[in-house]
Amino acid sequence: LAEKLQTAGAKFYEWGVPQGFEGHLGDKEAIYRFVASFATTTQEIDRLGQLLSQ
Repeated sequence: LAEKLQTAGAKFYEWGVPQGFEGHLGDKEAIYRFVASFATTTQEIDRLGQLLSQ
């Protein structure tokens, strides 16, 4: 999914496992950080939502 999002133009960062995290990440799982700002448009947020729901 991450590769698909990046190919579609989404910008985000792989994030380290937080200290104290007690869950388990599978081989194909990772934690990512998505950042928005006041310059992020509603259309950009909607597009990311569409990509995530596919």
